[in-house]
Amino acid sequence: MSRFTFLLLGLYLLQGATWAQTPEDHFEKKVRPLLLERCVKCHGPETSRSSLRLDSYEGAIKGGKRGAAVVPNAPAESLLLKVVRRQGDLKMPPDGPLSTREISDLELWIKQGAIYPKSNKIVKGTAEHWSFQPIKQHSVPKVKNSSWVRNPIDAFILSKLETAGIAPSKQADKRTLIRRVSFDLTGLPPTLSESAIYLADDSANAYENMVNRYLASPAYGERWGR
Repeated sequence: MSRFTFLLLGLYLLQGATWAQTPEDHFEKKVRPLLLERCVKCHGPETSRSSLRLDSYEGAIKGGKRGAAVVPNAPAESLLLKVVRRQGDLKMPPDGPLSTREISDLELWIKQGAIYPKSNKIVKGTAEHWSFQPIKQHSVPKVKNSSWVRNPIDAFILSKLETAGIAPSKQADKRTLIRRVSFDLTGLPPTLSESAIYLADDSANAYENMVNRYLASPAYGERWGR
């Protein structure tokens, strides 16, 4: 076997190790958000239809009027999977079926032991976290110093600053701007020639032109390709 083949094999194994998820990671990234969004509102601490709670390991194992919802390590025996697959008379969730990917995530979770890490309970406070809230259209706030605002995002920032009685920082000069962009995109300070090109550009698109040059540079790909 050639050295190149060994190298490819090593990279493949390394990628597999990097991509592998622990059962805890799978629960936190895939299962917990799904239970919060589609299950806990009807089977949680405030409402437990059919006497079933899915906000804790104990509740899922104990089950409700129809028996245990989850049998750890046994997806085929778990009622939860049967109802989300809409097999039989009971079909859940009532507001619409889960996707194939979501059902597969639940199946893998049960195969891995149906763990509930981090206190073994899904609390209400977690469900109220901003990341689990539906996306809403927000109106742009009115501000006193409207001349400072260049886009809607500026208005949201300035509104908070004005409420706190804080004045916005002065606009950075061009030398500061190119240093910020260069370090952010390449991890390196700007070269003398890069600075000279930007400082000499007096056009309205000088900043955008400078950013685009860095995005098209090999250094940008090298930094983010690591």
